[in-house]
Amino acid sequence: MNKTPRNLVRLGREEDIDEIATIAIQCFPGDFANGTSGEPDIAIAAEWVAHRMRLGDYGKYIVLEAERCVLGYVFYLLVAGVGGVLQLEQIAIEQGYRRKGLGIKLILTSEKIMREHLLRRFGCKLRKVYLTTSAENHAAHRLYAKAHYARYATVTKLLWDVDEEIWVKDVAQS
Repeated sequence: MNKTPRNLVRLGREEDIDEIATIAIQCFPGDFANGTSGEPDIAIAAEWVAHRMRLGDYGKYIVLEAERCVLGYVFYLLVAGVGGVLQLEQIAIEQGYRRKGLGIKLILTSEKIMREHLLRRFGCKLRKVYLTTSAENHAAHRLYAKAHYARYATVTKLLWDVDEEIWVKDVAQS
């Protein structure tokens, strides 16, 4: 894929569930493994996405789309009540479209969408966004640094058998 098609960042919709789930399996196969076989399970991933989508104003999928195909997504979860703090729970770009600037575009544009959503729905400003990532995921660290997140802490084996890092973006300061 030599040329990246024109793309659009928008709120995720119910009809995006299968495409989001497919990308989720591709990027996070262990997160959606069948407990019996240990293999990634598209039904588990689709159910996960569908439940998250039903959070309404409290959790939002934002997708990056080109030519009517979802190429990536980000999921934000409103935390700490309605005080303007979000967790960027997942970001994923389809493998064939990585390293083309789509991740940074998705993060920065989705933050604007969430900033507008929080102000419109809850009357609050976006103050902070935080995320966790494997301490070994150096490509993700470069992306987060480029998006003005700062490494905040390292937690030993928080989720898996590797250390996790917490990254924070103080949006009120940026």
